[in-house]
Amino acid sequence: MKSKTLLLLIIFLTISSSVLAYGNSEYEYHHIFPRQYFNSLGDNTTIKLKEYEHRWIHNSGGFDKDWEDAVDFVSILPEWIKDPKTELYNDYNIKAYSKRKAAMIAGTRFVSYHFLVYDYDSFKKGGGRKINKPGIFLSFHLDGVSNLLYNLSYITSIPAKTIHFTLEIFKRSTGIFNGRKAKYGLWKGLKMFIWMTVSEIIGFLSATMMLGIGTLIGTIFHPLETLSGILISITDPFMSNVLMSLYDLTLAVIKPFFNILFWTL
Repeated sequence: MKSKTLLLLIIFLTISSSVLAYGNSEYEYHHIFPRQYFNSLGDNTTIKLKEYEHRWIHNSGGFDKDWEDAVDFVSILPEWIKDPKTELYNDYNIKAYSKRKAAMIAGTRFVSYHFLVYDYDSFKKGGGRKINKPGIFLSFHLDGVSNLLYNLSYITSIPAKTIHFTLEIFKRSTGIFNGRKAKYGLWKGLKMFIWMTVSEIIGFLSATMMLGIGTLIGTIFHPLETLSGILISITDPFMSNVLMSLYDLTLAVIKPFFNILFWTL
């Protein structure tokens, strides 16, 4: 029994390590809080992705579209707020509304599940930036409501991610409907499909476990932001209150099933 388990582990590690990137690197780092909206505020919250997953996130358009919608939604605020984007953060602190949206978008759009985030704000010797390792648990960065939304949206979006990432593999493997994108062979596409399947199985189990644990951790480390989501925020009452949290919760459950047919809905 032990020998079979060891053999399966070796096969999985071999497949995972041998899925070649179609660029020069196997891994890249991605901001959960996009720089076009948050500048450098989200530099301490980046996640490590396979390069092909990173490219797919932007090629597919879902991640970017979700953030456009999140920014546009802020426009329901009173007209005296001239720039809705400034409501994503205040005094160089990312607001609870933004954390909820980031958690939902990450859970909905990333194939891989993430426990850790990495600080991109460390400086190299001689200038430039580097990734600071080891990483910090994502659940420590998010409040209780955001942790719940991340794990719930990851689970409910598995069917949509499976379908659309498989379509991406098909297009790049066969060249059909590929446009001018980089192409790779059928064997590499098969490896990616196996990677996706294993990642989603692990992700489903992880998200199911962290539904409760992550929510508890977020509540302990961010009690005021959690309260603002289940009651109302004094500093941001329009966007952080129980009604908005219930809306986000409903969205996390329902929207992924529409994404099966319309990925950029």
